[in-house]
Amino acid sequence: MNEKGANFRQQLNQVLADLKLDWAVYGSYSGFHLFTNSQNRGIDPLSFEPAAIPFSELTENDTNILAPLRLALLLNGVDTSPRFSGFLSASHSNAEIDQTAAAFRRALELLIEEGIVKVS
Repeated sequence: MNEKGANFRQQLNQVLADLKLDWAVYGSYSGFHLFTNSQNRGIDPLSFEPAAIPFSELTENDTNILAPLRLALLLNGVDTSPRFSGFLSASHSNAEIDQTAAAFRRALELLIEEGIVKVS
C-alpha cells in the first residue's frame, strides 16, 4: 500500500506540474493531502517538501477552490473528502489509481477553463 500511495501522489503531482499549478499532493504511507498553496509560494509539485512549510499553512486550503474541485471530480466519477485528503486501501487497484489521476487532470482543466483556478 505504501508503494501505491507513493505512486498515486506522484501521478497527481505530475498532473499539477503539467498544468503549471504551484500546488502539491503530499503524504506518507497510503495517505494523501492536497496543498493549494494559499501563500503563493514558488513550489515544484514534483519536488515538494512539506516539512519546509509551517503545518498551519499546509492546512490552509482555499475552500473557494476545494468545493468546485470536489464537484468537478464528481463529474468525472471520483469522490473525495471535502478537504481532498484520505487514504488508499487494498481495494484500490492500479487501474483505479490511474483513473483517479486522469479525473483529477480533467477536473483541474475544467476549473482552469472556468477561471476558478489560476495557473502560474
